[in-house]
Amino acid sequence: MLRLALSDAEPAFAAEITQAAKRLRDLTILDTAEPAGFKDCDAILLAGPPQSWMAALDRADVRDQAILLWHPFAASREQLEPIIARCRAVRSVLFPGFLLRYRPSNAAVKTALDAGQLGLPGLLRAHHWQPAQPLGSSRVLITQLLDLAVWMFGRTPTQLFATAGGTRDDSPWPDHVQVHLGFPDDGMALLSAKYGLPGGTGYATVSLIGSRGAAYADDQSQMQVVYRDARPAARHDAERIPTLVTLLKEFQHAVKERRDPVAVFSSLQTVLSLTDHVQTSLEVRQSISLKGQSP
Repeated sequence: MLRLALSDAEPAFAAEITQAAKRLRDLTILDTAEPAGFKDCDAILLAGPPQSWMAALDRADVRDQAILLWHPFAASREQLEPIIARCRAVRSVLFPGFLLRYRPSNAAVKTALDAGQLGLPGLLRAHHWQPAQPLGSSRVLITQLLDLAVWMFGRTPTQLFATAGGTRDDSPWPDHVQVHLGFPDDGMALLSAKYGLPGGTGYATVSLIGSRGAAYADDQSQMQVVYRDARPAARHDAERIPTLVTLLKEFQHAVKERRDPVAVFSSLQTVLSLTDHVQTSLEVRQSISLKGQSP
């Protein structure tokens, strides 16, 4: 049984994680709000912002407990390095929450791609529109979308160009960022991250056109559509809880396999470096040439 304690978790999020955990075997969420409550846990989910991570580990007196980072894309490479080093020193598993990878709609697109149903990826279009929130920043959203693009194409881009519009009082990043990526073999991606949705929980779409077919995911209507031979096949699936279930299941596997933090976080570090290139492109208003490689 993996006993997972929550650190700096809002009540609504704690309720969702608990609901998701009930669908899994050998995993339970510990009801703890005090440091003493961490004594009996096997793993800790850090739900707070990156600047709170090290203090949370100190409060919990972490030794070899596995760590799940809920907001890995909100961190900089400089913020990740000390926590990776600390977890590796005590041989603790450190796992990032790549949430967009675990959404059922996105997973359906990736599954069709990996099965060869779409051929080689040609054009990826991903758009996220979100309301303002405490950790909200177009940087966080665009980093998530960069990870999604690298995951879909299986490698990093060779060309990057970013453009932006709007301003935010609480963030140095613009309200709306659009990134164009060029991949080897003429593949490309158009990523759009925008804050300022008047209300609601946000909106996201992902479209992928391959050499043999196309796939579409829309979390607003909870529908995934895959086109093959001009006939669409659609299925509906509620996104939030299944996403958390898949993430927790993968975290269980990481703990069981004792995955090394450096290896696990290599792809995240790669994506964060792409985010740095996005910021540079925004500043110089030019495209940037990169060395495309496997993440």
